[in-house]
Amino acid sequence: MDAGNTAYLGLTLPPPAKKPLTKIVSHLLVAEPEKIYAMPDPSMPESDVKALTTLCDLADRELVVIIGWAKHIPGFSSLSLGDQMSLLQSAWMEILILSIVFRSLPYEDELVYAEDYVMDEEHSRLTGLLDLYVSILQLVRKYKKLKVEKEEFVTLKAIALANSDSMHIEDVESVQKLQDALHEALQDYESCQHTEDPQRAGKCLIVVGGWRGRRIYDAWQKSRTLHVQTLRCPYVKRPILGLLSHRQRKRGARHHLLGPCQDFYSHVSE
Repeated sequence: MDAGNTAYLGLTLPPPAKKPLTKIVSHLLVAEPEKIYAMPDPSMPESDVKALTTLCDLADRELVVIIGWAKHIPGFSSLSLGDQMSLLQSAWMEILILSIVFRSLPYEDELVYAEDYVMDEEHSRLTGLLDLYVSILQLVRKYKKLKVEKEEFVTLKAIALANSDSMHIEDVESVQKLQDALHEALQDYESCQHTEDPQRAGKCLIVVGGWRGRRIYDAWQKSRTLHVQTLRCPYVKRPILGLLSHRQRKRGARHHLLGPCQDFYSHVSE
């Protein structure tokens, strides 16, 4: 065998190029919000009051971002205003937590609530947020094990919104079409980019659907209630949608969805 053939046989073929992203996934990547910063008050001493104040303010601002982001999900704006509001009110906490989880993936046992606000176990314990830390960290570890990519994250986040368990959907068929389109986008991505694991889309969906934010939401509510009752903290604010829709107890569900929230929703989503 001559030297030429030997050199030829020694060549290492490059791995096959991955296929282009689907249109929906590409759109969701572009629509992904910019990094958010907590900007904790430097005049306040480090304490449980400061931690909860910072997180409540952050949740308020993230909710505004989530509403603007949702308007860019292909097909979401085609839903009725009532259904858009219903999905957002039901899923905003889950979307917020998913964002924290994805930001925390490069870290070891730390939660990245914002680019400038990272908490480890000790910090969480000192500020009375240990239950919240433990609950979210469990999800971070599951996503690390799956090695979730940004393309998967943005698609799963949109799916979490469309698959919200709201009981106030007006046009079930239209919401179902949105769900189907997003599920198909995830499946197409996985079949193109992860041919070695034909079950990957299902694994990602199981992680999202298996928690639905309930335990984490309960941990957050427990922490917030404890601080309000014990410390009577004047800084603590309710999340925006909760603040705008607190009259639900006295009025019908239709007014709850389209009443005090509508002007605010239309304004921030323009």
